[in-house]
Amino acid sequence: MSDDEKNYLDTVTHIIKILAHDLYPLLTTISALVGFFLIFSGFVRLSKHGKPQTMMRHYSPIATIFYFISGVMLISIIPTFQMLESTIFQNDLAQNPILAYINNHGSSHDLQTGIALGDLMYSFAIIIGLISLIRGLVLLVKLGEGQDGHLNRSIIHIVAGIVGLNAQWILGYFGWL
Repeated sequence: MSDDEKNYLDTVTHIIKILAHDLYPLLTTISALVGFFLIFSGFVRLSKHGKPQTMMRHYSPIATIFYFISGVMLISIIPTFQMLESTIFQNDLAQNPILAYINNHGSSHDLQTGIALGDLMYSFAIIIGLISLIRGLVLLVKLGEGQDGHLNRSIIHIVAGIVGLNAQWILGYFGWL
């Protein structure tokens, strides 16, 4: 293996480790914080349902339910991923799936260029899938308010998030690996 190829593999492995150790935990923490905010907002909305409506403000009960559903799913985002993974794709998802790629392939000097690049693409797909799933769950709240066009967006984001998290399994299933 040439020095250029070793440097390339070290760079790719370093990027994957940054995604696994820094970005993925940051996104799961942000997800939990957004979930807590949605649940708190749901309780505030719930307290306003019993009061007489002032200033012609109507609080949708469906939106309040979606506040709680989205909040709970965002707080427990990792178990939600594992549930979606095991029920839809009959596969086991690790606590941090990006770290699973690193642990399965060992050090960067043992990797081949194609495997390292594939792991990098799967890591990006997991990050993008996580962001898309969070966005879809937040859009569920707007769907409950009756805003047009949010049903399609929320479903597309949720499905795209699930596909992004399971990109390796889906590509293997269709024989594109």
